[in-house]
Amino acid sequence: MSTVVLINRKVADEIATLVARHRYGVEDSMDAVRAAEAASAKKNEEIKAAADERKQELVEKAANAQPPEDKPRNDWAGKRNEDSNEISLGADDYEEERPQQAAQPTPPPPLPPPAAPKPAPRRQVAFDDDDDYENQSWLR
Repeated sequence: MSTVVLINRKVADEIATLVARHRYGVEDSMDAVRAAEAASAKKNEEIKAAADERKQELVEKAANAQPPEDKPRNDWAGKRNEDSNEISLGADDYEEERPQQAAQPTPPPPLPPPAAPKPAPRRQVAFDDDDDYENQSWLR
């Protein structure tokens, strides 16, 4: 059973216009998404190319680098005597004085006098609560 709906020509044109606008809007959105995806893919390729180039430069630098043994060392010990502003906090082995050998051993220091005995502490009653206080008072 099919039903026929009579539509005004003007209403039909408006419906066709809305459908066309919707379709064009969807197509524009899809085009924008495709353009963004293409730009993203292009940017990713550029980043990969730059990374590969940088990696190649590092490999070349590593191949041309001198081994660490060939590099001049910063020898602080050699310049030690040239620098007069140096502050020495520790003693060097050659600067240590030898302890003098005593002819007689020193006697041990005298013992301190014995300490005076402490007086016995005064006993104070400690009450935990009012109940104990009442019981204690009652017992006296």
